[in-house]
Amino acid sequence: MARMPGPCGTTGPSMCSWSFVLRTAPMSTCSSKTTALCSDGVEFYNEIEFYAKVNCKDSQDKRSGRSITCFVRKWKEKVAWPRLTKEDIKPAWLSVDFDNWRDWEGDEEVELAQVEHYAELLKKVSTKSPPPAMDDLDDDSDSADARSN
Repeated sequence: MARMPGPCGTTGPSMCSWSFVLRTAPMSTCSSKTTALCSDGVEFYNEIEFYAKVNCKDSQDKRSGRSITCFVRKWKEKVAWPRLTKEDIKPAWLSVDFDNWRDWEGDEEVELAQVEHYAELLKKVSTKSPPPAMDDLDDDSDSADARSN
């Protein structure tokens, strides 16, 4: 990791709270490595080399006045990474944003529960008595409303 001048003349990486992956390089220049470079009078430089390849076309970034938030998708989504970085050592400036934590195994369970719930609702509807007859509806009421306008 390269070190750039920090506040008060110190050198070191900026402290980051990662929602997904924070960076400034456009996703079109994507590989297994990304950098975050910010300047607001003071320059910081962060570099992270991902554990494996990421999907650039399905990744996004959003910049605000205070942060850069990136959503980076893994190339192989159903393959679990033991960590985010290629090296086994976690950088001191890297932390997990648990407010945005998503458990990829749990997502399947939630989706399956939703499908089962929907199937159960369909089953309830189909096992009830036939729908009520609509013979008593007045077909002329719509045409009378249309004529009055």
